Order: sequence, then structure tokens, then C-alpha cells
Amino acid sequence: MKAKCVLACLTVFTAFVFGLATAEEGSVQFKKVSFPEHRVGSLENGVQTFVMRWGSGNLASLELVFPAGSARDPKGREGLAYFASKLLSGNLELAKELETLGATFDASVTRDGLYIELTCIAPSLQKALGLIGGLLNRPTFSTEDFQRQKQLQLGELAYNRANPSWVAQASFYEAYFRDHPYAHPPLGTQEGVAAIAPEDVRSYYTEGLKAFRGTVVALVSPLPLSDQEKLLQNTLAALQRADEEKPFANPAQAPKAGVFIVPFPEANQAQIVMGHEGVAAGNPDRFRVLLMNSILGGNAFSSRLFEKARVQGGLTYSIRSSFDSYKNSGLFLVRTFTRTSEAAQMLSLVGSIAGQMKAEPPSNEELSDAKSSLVLGYPLKFQTASSVVDRFAGSLFYGLPLNDILDYQDYLNAVTKEDVLQAANAYLFPEELLSVVVGQPEPLQQALEQYKPTLLPSK
Repeated sequence: MKAKCVLACLTVFTAFVFGLATAEEGSVQFKKVSFPEHRVGSLENGVQTFVMRWGSGNLASLELVFPAGSARDPKGREGLAYFASKLLSGNLELAKELETLGATFDASVTRDGLYIELTCIAPSLQKALGLIGGLLNRPTFSTEDFQRQKQLQLGELAYNRANPSWVAQASFYEAYFRDHPYAHPPLGTQEGVAAIAPEDVRSYYTEGLKAFRGTVVALVSPLPLSDQEKLLQNTLAALQRADEEKPFANPAQAPKAGVFIVPFPEANQAQIVMGHEGVAAGNPDRFRVLLMNSILGGNAFSSRLFEKARVQGGLTYSIRSSFDSYKNSGLFLVRTFTRTSEAAQMLSLVGSIAGQMKAEPPSNEELSDAKSSLVLGYPLKFQTASSVVDRFAGSLFYGLPLNDILDYQDYLNAVTKEDVLQAANAYLFPEELLSVVVGQPEPLQQALEQYKPTLLPSK
């Protein structure tokens, strides 16, 4: 998240109270984030709302999320949602008007959602929201804008294909998800973007910019909550109501374990992405999984993967693990790089460490360090109005309870060593790891011979 003047923003926004700690369970003392007055509701057309009164500031931020991410790209038009979002945020007329208000505006997509973001000074909020509402009700673009975005997006794809790290990530998703809508990156594919026509973009706006039951909006400003809700009603009232809930992509069927090589002759090392089925956003064990992953590889410099692979093994400078969650699916991922000759050693090490996580609980020190990182660093996630709306809008979009945010520190601090062990045994499957290795094909085939790797086409 974008943030400046941490101390000042925290002083304005956050009140703290001390929580309790139990040393036996590796718990930590912390100052709990206490949030200002807020409310969840809905507009007449069904859009779910979240408003918060940030009483001492002069900034306002809005985030509007439609269930219209890249997973809904039509076959053969991969990259359409991204394309359409950039035409929205690149609207020159809107940009000029917002500039006179000192406002910033952006539109972006993930695999699940289209995100509309606005930040401005509070006195300009009503006018800025009126401009955004007008754009959403009547999205337009010129032929020149369309052609410019096509060239920009094709150029971005060409640039990324020269980056072995990006290639490894994209190739993993393609190998894991195969025919599933999550297989292609939100940026799209060269063939998909090249095939996009103006009528495709217009169809995306017609079908995607609706008041689905999965559409949410969050607003943070100094205004009273009722005034904020009236502003949202006036801004979004014209959005067509869609009574059905636009379905998210169904869970993917996990592929069999295996090792795949993607040729990249110019690479001077092996880029590696490993993973298997993870957890969906609403999984009831999500806090246990979060803490377990922090110990395994989520922390940048104090995880088991980092200690074994870098500090002790000298195999890499960086290695991280994560549980990336979507509405109905999730992935457990490990991302790293190493010398080509040591690629097999790295794959073996990751599997071994994941297996050890299932064998015995973490130490009190490991648990305490992981909690300290997550719990004590939590206030830093709310440094700006935009970071606040992003967090709450995302939670509502994925159907998570607000207590996930309000009581985040308490939930994590309550996790025990036995909880971590239980999460590891429930959600880590080292024998099912699918591995994608990007680099020079012939040396990699030799280095990974024991795994009988499959050679994939170059990106």
C-alpha cells in the first residue's frame, strides 16, 4: 500500500489499547487497533456499502469492487478485463477534471474483481464522486484510446516475457489451472489481447458494471456516516440492478505433482515456482494457516525456508511462501531462484522443510517471532485512507466478516503451537508439489534428471 508519514497518520486514525499475552503459547503484548465509527449497509440497487468516519483527517478515499475480474475474460479474449480497466483509468477528459480537484483515480483488475479507486480532499468528494458515477454510467473511449491501449498492453506482455521471474509465475498458473479461468494472467495473452475489438470492451462494460449482489463499495471520509451513504446512493443509483449474484470461478481440480521446465536460454540461473492446492478466502482455519505460513516461509528473514535455503544452504538470496486465496480456490506457493546446478537440491529442500512442518509443532520462539511480525506490524496496514478502504472493501468482496479486520490481532495471538501443527497437516502436501523451473533447458534437464521433468514450450 502507498503510505507516507506513518506516525502522523497513525496518530490521527488509530487509538490503542493493550492486549494480554501468555508467554507459554508464544504470545506477544500488543497495542490493539481501535477503529473509528463505521457501518455496513446496502444501496437501493443492492450494492453492499461500508462507510467509516475518519473524523480528524481531510482526505477521503473510495474503493468500488465489481465481480468482473480476468477470470471472466471470454475464451480467445484473455486480457479483456485489464484492457477495459485501463481505458477507464486512462479517460483523458475525466483525468483533467479530477486533476483540477487534486484527486487521484485508478482502475485495476485481479482474477476475481475490477477495482475502482478514488482519493481526494474531503471538500471535493461530492464533485469527484459525481464524475466517477458519470463514467460508470456512460463509459466511453475513442478509437485512438483503444489502439493506444492495445499497443501498450501488447508491449507490456512482451516486456514481461523477457523477465524469467514473471515467466515462472505465469507458467505455473498455466500448468496448475490448465483450462480453468485462472490459468491466464490478468494482463492476458499476446493472442487474446491482439484479438480484442471495441465491441468486446463495450460488452464488458454492459455486462460487468452492474449492481450485482457481489458488488461492494467502501468509503472513508470526515463526513457523518449518513451523509456518506447519501453520497454513495447518488453516485451509484444509476447502476443497473442485477438480482443474480455473478458467480465466481469454480474451484480448480488440482493437477498431479510433477516438475516442468520452461526454456529461457538467456537466464543465468533457475527461477522456481512450486505449489499445490491452498485455501479459499473464507476458509475457517485462515488465521492458523497465516501463522503457519509465516513460520514456514512467509517472513522474509526469519522463516524456516529462509534459514535453511539461504543462511545455512547458500542456495539463494530470497525464498518466500504464501497462501494466495481466491473466492472459491487457493494456492500454496513457494517462489525462489538458485543456480541451475542446484535446482534439484532446492526442490528437495522445500519438500523436506514442508514435511518437517507436519511432523512437530513450532518452538515458542518461532511462534512468538511470527506473531510479533504479524501482530505488531498490523497498524502499519492503515496508514492512509486508501489503505483502509482497500482492506475493508476486499474483506466484504470476499464475504469475510468485519471481525477479521477488527479483531485480527486477537485472532492471531490466540493461535497455539498445536493449531500451527494442525494447519500444517491439513494444508501442506509436499508430495503433491507441482514445480515450474525456468532457465536454460539443457543444463536444467541434466540437473533435474531424477525428477523426469517435462519440457514446456517457451513463453
